[in-house]
Amino acid sequence: MHHRNSRYGTMVSTGLVCLIFPERILTLMQGKKSVFFAGCLTGFLTPMIILGIAVALMIGPYKSRMIDQMAEKLHAPAITTGATADFNWTVTTADGETLDPNTWLGKPAFISFWDPSCPHCLAELPSMESLYQQARGMDMTFAAVALENGDDAFEYMLEQGYQIPVYALEGELPPVFEVSTKPTTFIVGHNGSIVFKQISSAKWDDVVVLSLLQDLNITEAPATE
Repeated sequence: MHHRNSRYGTMVSTGLVCLIFPERILTLMQGKKSVFFAGCLTGFLTPMIILGIAVALMIGPYKSRMIDQMAEKLHAPAITTGATADFNWTVTTADGETLDPNTWLGKPAFISFWDPSCPHCLAELPSMESLYQQARGMDMTFAAVALENGDDAFEYMLEQGYQIPVYALEGELPPVFEVSTKPTTFIVGHNGSIVFKQISSAKWDDVVVLSLLQDLNITEAPATE
């Protein structure tokens, strides 16, 4: 045991010499080459391993803090108008059931396309959930559609306790719902027109968004006899 500890100590010492005093390499090579090379390897790898462990321990809290900072900097989205929605695509639920988005026609719809691996997507989810809770009395559809990593999306929403309906995309989206940046959100009116498109994240529970949804429900509600 003493011999092995002594040999390891020699390797570490030699490794430090490699890092700190490279001019002594030629002198050391004339001695015990195996100890020298092993020591150099140990000297180079040890700080790399320590650095890797430190980064692994820091990345979790750092990512969480980064998402919180993104959420704090979000602004209300700009209201725009667009084209007619095309709901000829398919999503699945957490239970594995297939859903046809054409069933969303006939009433306003809030549709967000996101990815659970996207920090900007995660940053806006609390405000989106808040908007969903405030709008629950309205006759409209909410859908958070994961473009990728559907199983992770279902798991994340469940862990966070979010109640906004979440789906996983199956296949491709039509051009009118093209997503070049995640997240991208659309608000569709009762008649199928895209009232609003937001590229990137936003503070969804701002009063301007809730007012828009209220206006859509009042002005576009189908007439009753």
